[in-house]
Amino acid sequence: MTLSTLSRWITSQGLPARLEKLLDDTGRTRPVTVSGLSAQAKPFLLAGTAAESRGLLVARSTEEAKRWLVELEAFGLEALYFPAIEIAPYEGVSPDEELLAQRQAVLAALVSGTARWVVTSIRGLALRLPPADAWGGAVQQLRIGDQIEPQALIQQLVRLGYRPTPQVTERGEFSRRGGIIDVFAPHAEAPVRMEFFGDELDSLRLFDVETQRSGETVSGLNLYPTRELVLPERDWPEIEARIREAFAKQQKKLNFVANRLRAETEADLTKFAAFSYFEGCEYYAPFVHTHMGSLLDYLPDETVVWWDDREHLLGDLAKWAHTQDEAYDKGVTEGRLLALPYPLHATPDTLEKRLSELRQLDLTSRSAADVALNAPASPRFHGEFDKIAIQVNQWQHAGERVVIVTQQPQRAFGILDERGVNASLSDPPTSPDGELGGVWVVRDNLLEGFQWPELRLTVLTDLELFGQHRRASARALKKFQHQGTAYGSAAELKVGDYVVHYKHGIGRFTGLTRLSVDNQEREYLSLVYANEARLYVPADQVNLLHRYRGAGEGGAPKLHKMGGVEWENAKKRVKKGLKELAEDLVKLYAQRASLEGFAFPEDTLWQQEMEEAFPYEETIDQLKAIEDTKRDMEKMRPMDRLICGDVGFGKTEVAIRAAFKAIMSGKQVAVLAPTTVLAQQHYHVFRERFAPYPIRIGLLSRFRTAKDQREVVAKLKTGEMDIVIGTHRLLSKDLGFKDLGLIVIDEEHRFGVAHKEKLKFLKSRVDVLTMSATPIPRTLYMALSGARDMSLIATPPQNRHPVRTNVGPYNPDDVRTAILHELERGGQVFFLHNRVETINGVAYELQQLVPEARIRVGHGQMAENELEDLMLDFKDHAFDILVSTTIIESGLDIPRAYTIIIDN
Repeated sequence: MTLSTLSRWITSQGLPARLEKLLDDTGRTRPVTVSGLSAQAKPFLLAGTAAESRGLLVARSTEEAKRWLVELEAFGLEALYFPAIEIAPYEGVSPDEELLAQRQAVLAALVSGTARWVVTSIRGLALRLPPADAWGGAVQQLRIGDQIEPQALIQQLVRLGYRPTPQVTERGEFSRRGGIIDVFAPHAEAPVRMEFFGDELDSLRLFDVETQRSGETVSGLNLYPTRELVLPERDWPEIEARIREAFAKQQKKLNFVANRLRAETEADLTKFAAFSYFEGCEYYAPFVHTHMGSLLDYLPDETVVWWDDREHLLGDLAKWAHTQDEAYDKGVTEGRLLALPYPLHATPDTLEKRLSELRQLDLTSRSAADVALNAPASPRFHGEFDKIAIQVNQWQHAGERVVIVTQQPQRAFGILDERGVNASLSDPPTSPDGELGGVWVVRDNLLEGFQWPELRLTVLTDLELFGQHRRASARALKKFQHQGTAYGSAAELKVGDYVVHYKHGIGRFTGLTRLSVDNQEREYLSLVYANEARLYVPADQVNLLHRYRGAGEGGAPKLHKMGGVEWENAKKRVKKGLKELAEDLVKLYAQRASLEGFAFPEDTLWQQEMEEAFPYEETIDQLKAIEDTKRDMEKMRPMDRLICGDVGFGKTEVAIRAAFKAIMSGKQVAVLAPTTVLAQQHYHVFRERFAPYPIRIGLLSRFRTAKDQREVVAKLKTGEMDIVIGTHRLLSKDLGFKDLGLIVIDEEHRFGVAHKEKLKFLKSRVDVLTMSATPIPRTLYMALSGARDMSLIATPPQNRHPVRTNVGPYNPDDVRTAILHELERGGQVFFLHNRVETINGVAYELQQLVPEARIRVGHGQMAENELEDLMLDFKDHAFDILVSTTIIESGLDIPRAYTIIIDN
């Protein structure tokens, strides 16, 4: 079901024609203003009045842009998301590759004319882009039968920013094998394989990045640039001359720092001469293009620009531009930045010329407007189902149409039906005409509801009904996921990789080399071992090598000595350990086989609804872990499964679904966490996910009073409490359950010996699910050997960016830059200082360093309720920087905290 038909109700007011006339009459002279709309009703208006036109929606922030995208899609309007570059333009840092791919995909759609609506934030307009004719003119068009030399095409791909790789797996990559060239354009859903017969392009076929097998044939291909800086084929001497002239002028004003700037500039010019893109190369764009525009210059003249409060947005842009002006002037004065012909960022004045050529509509917050509407937010009921039923009945009898948009339609319908509300599980009518009143329950995704009295329409969502708020997530380009496999070809090896040879042990791959043996020249894999000894393995025997998995990130293993006894001794120790383990396994499995547990039934309809309400897309590994866990729960023997995965990879969602399955079967669940703060976090996450359902959740930790704890303990014994979350308090002697069915343990290795003995006793009786990012060797050993079942979540969530780590001596300027960088994009910062005695002094120094930041301190010696309030405030973005001890180490989820600074 979709809500696309709902937006047609706006036509009953004649709004589309009315707004279109206003836009034609005054839209280019000044923005047409519309007032009286809540944030929830604005996307409804846009989808209902402008679906057939072309437009740009400028949102207040990145988060708001994502919200608009989700809600427009729900109302049937397809839009593309043009993300802003969060990094300040004068920091000398290039945008993330994935972010660049998203931006180039939108530019390609605009240049080709396939994009109708684009959503961006004010920062998306702020950074200048190359002229549309220059960027679009750089496209490489290919058709079957074209005459083009493969090497010339390779050079063109490099100029457009494509990266050479042995095997294409990501956007922006290409590879060549003889007369075959694989390329993955940033705007494409799949890569293309080009086969040449001499200089003639013989075929173009899509292929699968997983299997590398060719598939569907295509007749043509457009290869757009992968970056916003496109190096020209010609005119490079003129560009280089402009850069040298700018340095010469600036050199006269600089002292000793001129040498550093000269060295950096010369190094960059050398890279440019070889058509090599490098970190921060986008800074030189004003020397490449005599003028630059913005996203507005890629839009056709018939485009309508919708502003989510134009005055507010342009005010934000002016403040941001002033900050960038100061950063640029300081960098030029200090000799860190080369003076540019014109700035990289736009101001309201520089955008105004192009804006005056387009029609504009302003969803203003001011009361005076060309069109005054009335569409406030819907009232919230916070799970009070009787009140919901009474109010919905009143609306229905008064002739209101009530549309309930939920991810739990069966649950919502059941709540209304039980209380005598006549509702329908179907799409709302396509027209507001006809019988008055009516309640429709629709499965879809809206973040919040609204009311529109003139349309006699009320829209409710999960937020109004249950207090459950789904996060907005913009659609992104599909990210291809891979699972590690043994080496299948030499192309999979990279110079510097550590490998294991079945006979000689650990060595390091140094590359391919050609050797003549017995008068036959062949290609060999070159491996280096201890004492610089070398081993040459024929390339067709790559199956003798295996990936080395032992070292963590940045770790380097000890190379084995060829012909030595170290590798043989290691294999003997493993064989001996396996024999001992096998004996233990026989005893363990015999014991487990004799135990009889509870076989949980298959998933219910509510289980399906709850899982579909998950606001993110599950990864392959996550889905497998969920499936494995459910299969174990449905068996008679007690489950003992370890879910192993990095922080943020989705282990908690596996536990949530297992807990829901247990509760739906009439069993109780205990969730055990090592710290009070982590228990509190789990408590809020479980409450939010289970809000639409009659599930009673309790918390046992030092954050709760003795009275509250006694009440929870009593309800667990009588069965009035379905799930309890807490610390080692759950292992106390006074705690009892009426019918415990599942224990979820987070980071088991952080509990003491006495607690683990109690857990052993519990494990023999009920199903146990253990989660860990860093299991202790014994736990991991038992899981890998099969003594415990294990699910490994090794695939990061879609669009997760890699972690960048910098290590160096403490430098106040670096700390300030890192913090300002994070605050600039609306994020938060952890500052870890692990000494309670001096932590307040460090926080004071930090406040002097970054006076514009809001800073608070947290540590384990704080009062019980104070620490809870602090962490909740941080999660709600009540302040920017948390200076803390290692109390934050236990997997806390702070969605906006992307930076951590670790002191000493």
